[in-house]
Amino acid sequence: MMGCVAYVGHVGRAGVVLLLLGGWLHAQPLPPELTKPVNDFANVIDEASEAEIERRILALKQASGDVVVVATIATAAPYADVREYAVKMFENRGRGIGDKGKDNGLLVVVAVKDRRVEVEVGYDLEQFITDGYSGEVSRDMASYFARGEYGTGVQ
Repeated sequence: MMGCVAYVGHVGRAGVVLLLLGGWLHAQPLPPELTKPVNDFANVIDEASEAEIERRILALKQASGDVVVVATIATAAPYADVREYAVKMFENRGRGIGDKGKDNGLLVVVAVKDRRVEVEVGYDLEQFITDGYSGEVSRDMASYFARGEYGTGVQ
């Protein structure tokens, strides 16, 4: 028994923390990759709405250069909350959202079962899309989502 305790002591606290952290990191899969303007992973947006949302996003990109991406998910679990999930999703597996070298991306994540909307904004857009504004828009979306009208709510 003493040999085992001495061995763990020899590995040190850092080794034990890495072992525990390694298990935790493994338990949190990466969010799915964002490959298009509308990523309806929860399958809640009707085809007509998806086409209209994509049309608007592409028109905005053409006019301003800014990049908007919408993602629906069933739930943010096993992440602690939708915010943590959205931050990780915004990283988009190392590619990020927006043009390389610019912080001109915006991500809207709709977590259906969690009944939450989270908006992640690149630094260059924060002057236009403030926390107050994104909160107001999210609350407006909620009335549509309560009726199951996800496509209309996102539009």
